[in-house]
Amino acid sequence: MVLPKVLKIGDAILGHWTTPEGFRRPLTWRQVMAWQRLNELARLSHYRAKHGLDAGPAIGWANVLANLSACLGEEVGNSSVEDLCRRMSLNKIDPDIVAGVTRDVEKARRVWSTYELLGAASTGALIHLTALERADLRIQRIDAWEEPAADRKRRLARERQRRKRQRC
Repeated sequence: MVLPKVLKIGDAILGHWTTPEGFRRPLTWRQVMAWQRLNELARLSHYRAKHGLDAGPAIGWANVLANLSACLGEEVGNSSVEDLCRRMSLNKIDPDIVAGVTRDVEKARRVWSTYELLGAASTGALIHLTALERADLRIQRIDAWEEPAADRKRRLARERQRRKRQRC
């Protein structure tokens, strides 16, 4: 049970205030980005499983999932990576690979302070995200590893110009 706080100005009591029991601290921008990336990764893993495609390198997925669990403030370990794999319907990653990723001193140190989310290009390279998958799934927070962001911007600008010319 939560005890009410007394709201006062000087000696005058204005009222009583109780915070709801389910009240949580708002998410940081880094955590919002991590949740969005987690949703995009889940869509990607389901897409690859549905079409019978290879999920990608296990070490890449282990790095990305360990990074996400650290950004979300969870303890980075075999259990947290297994939990994320289960949520995304990925095959279980070898515990030795996960242990190698989580043993990294820098990652273990950063878990207790702010932890930086992997860049969009490096995440795409680790899990081998293709431009076709990125377009099909409308993934925005991860770049395709075969098409750098600058190339994609030029290609999209050319397509926009082509559509604009066709309308006129």
